[in-house]
Amino acid sequence: MGLYEYEDSFAQMLLQYKDGFDEALAPVFLFPYRRRLRLQFRNSLLLCAPSSRSILQKRGFFPVKQLFAPLGLPMEACFDKQDEQRQRFLNPAARKQLQIKLLYPLPKQARLVLIDDVVTTGSTLLAMQAQLDRPAEALVLAIHPLLLARKNDRFRQGWKTILKKK
Repeated sequence: MGLYEYEDSFAQMLLQYKDGFDEALAPVFLFPYRRRLRLQFRNSLLLCAPSSRSILQKRGFFPVKQLFAPLGLPMEACFDKQDEQRQRFLNPAARKQLQIKLLYPLPKQARLVLIDDVVTTGSTLLAMQAQLDRPAEALVLAIHPLLLARKNDRFRQGWKTILKKK
């Protein structure tokens, strides 16, 4: 499920949060949806999409974890991104080569939800899912319009957005 369509104003705000180190913006993104999402995912374990170690070190905070913290749900940063390349600079073919590793086993009874800030091609979510022993749901802040436009894509068929394009 995606909450927003990834458009210019959203992208600028997310960039201000992540690369501008503006941690005070973190709760703003989920504010209108926090109660509904808390209820919908109350019995879930949220699994954070990984960031490269060098980027986390540079920022000094884990953006995805802070973005979803207002939900007050159990959350794990249990994936490791094997390369240091930032995805926004990669083409779709290079993104498919993304290597992600699950660092430790997860509770068997938990309902798993993959969380990320933006889904552009779906490569991160696919790489995360490939490491799990059962299907997981996905919750992302924003979905890129090109992904939403693909009619026969397996992601497009499964995505629901709460907000529609203006």
